[in-house]
Amino acid sequence: MKRDITKKEFELFKVECEKWIKLLGLKSWIITILQKNIPSFGEISWSYPDRSATISLAKSHDSRYINSRQIKLTAVHECLELLLSTMQDLAECRRWDKTEWTKEHHAVIRTLEGILV
Repeated sequence: MKRDITKKEFELFKVECEKWIKLLGLKSWIITILQKNIPSFGEISWSYPDRSATISLAKSHDSRYINSRQIKLTAVHECLELLLSTMQDLAECRRWDKTEWTKEHHAVIRTLEGILV
């Protein structure tokens, strides 16, 4: 059964996104966090050339997914998508460049080292 996501729940989502944006070193991106009518609980879209991204939480969703744990997991999931977005764009590029791929690969590793060690 669907229910609306409350303002308090959306605020939790924003706080979690901001926490992970900082932890993952995504400060060079222009990131907008908002609520939208989307079919999934959360989603992200980005433009690599502009270094801009929009992280969205649904306005309503299946009530069994709406709890603080799921909201936090969704926030970190969308932020991790952004962390890997450059690698995804490179993988989809027709002019694949191994040097650029390796650079981004190691950037992700250094980010994870900074969090885990």
